[in-house]
Amino acid sequence: KWKAYKENLNAKYAKIAITFSEPVIYRSKGKVVIRALQGYNSDQHADFGEKVLYLVERPNNQFKIVGEEWVPVPNSEALQATLLPTRSAAAAN
Repeated sequence: KWKAYKENLNAKYAKIAITFSEPVIYRSKGKVVIRALQGYNSDQHADFGEKVLYLVERPNNQFKIVGEEWVPVPNSEALQATLLPTRSAAAAN
């Protein structure tokens, strides 16, 4: 479901740019939680908030995203200036 949702977003927007803060990673007994601040900009939408990804470890040190949360961070202009660009994607239309 998660992968299909993300593929749909890539098809919907002509351009997507994502920035992240340095992540905080928790790992225990085959489960991983990653928290970071995320800036999201596309040709139709922009937001800023805290992203939390939930992963499970699979064989051969592979990981699968099994959940995701995002909460907006209000009045975040100063925080956004500290983020690193990590990904830009153009939709395959």
